Parts: sequence; structure tokens; C-alpha cells
Amino acid sequence: MSDQELLDLCELILGEEDELLIPIEKLLELILQEKEDIELDFKKLKDLLVKDTDHFRVIDSPVNDQDWDENNQTLLKNFGFYHGPRVLLRSKSPNEEELLREIANQIRRALETINSVYNNRRDGISDEEEIQILEIMKRLRADADASSEASEGI
Repeated sequence: MSDQELLDLCELILGEEDELLIPIEKLLELILQEKEDIELDFKKLKDLLVKDTDHFRVIDSPVNDQDWDENNQTLLKNFGFYHGPRVLLRSKSPNEEELLREIANQIRRALETINSVYNNRRDGISDEEEIQILEIMKRLRADADASSEASEGI
């Protein structure tokens, strides 16, 4: 698959998604599901998206991913929440305030989902997992607050 065909596929996938900002890691998974025979890694995909400024805008995460340990990132990913840079189609580009609001909303949705899972499955969670979930919820609250404050400052 040529780079242009890959970018066309990215544009198609992003155009069908409801969310404005799609984590590049999630986009990579969607591409690999669509084209099982393709060899593609995160770095190559990100580089292609960054170079195509006419169609895509890559936005680094406002969250410092280094503050999250790998186990927490894996747990969040299992719930469908990803860290790292995101991409959006230029044709769907919001203004900066809308963008920060979308980021804050995504973080809040992650927090609500984890809170719901935690409350519904509390009996089946080990002490270690409970501590891990509570740490994630605390961190998500802080990240949502930071994103909300950033959007108010615009």
C-alpha cells in the first residue's frame, strides 16, 4: 500500500468517526483491522499524518504521558481510552476552544466509564487493581481540570 493510499484510508476512517480527535494509536488499530496484511507502526503513521498538513492536524496530548505508568495505560486502553497524540481531519477542524473542550470531555468520559466499572465490579477487583483504578481516576480528574482551565484561558 502506498503512502497516499494509506493517507486516503486514514481520511476515510477519520471521516466516519464521531469524535473530532482520534488517538493515533486507535487509528493505527483501526487501519490494521481494515488491512491485516499491511506492515505499519505508530511512528510511520504519525510521521505521514504530520507531513500531510493539508488534510490532517496532529495534536500532542495535553496530558503528560510519562506521568502514567504502563499498567495504567494498558488498563485505560482496555476500556477504549488512549493516551498520546491525536489527529483530526482539517475538514472537521474546530477552533482552539472547541478543541480543548473536546479533550476535556474525552477525559471526563474516561473518568465516568472507569468510575462506573469500578462501582459495578468492586467485589471482583483485587486490592492492587482497586488502588490502580483509584489512581487513574484521580489523575483523570486532574487532567480534566487542567484541560478545562486551558480552554477557559482562550
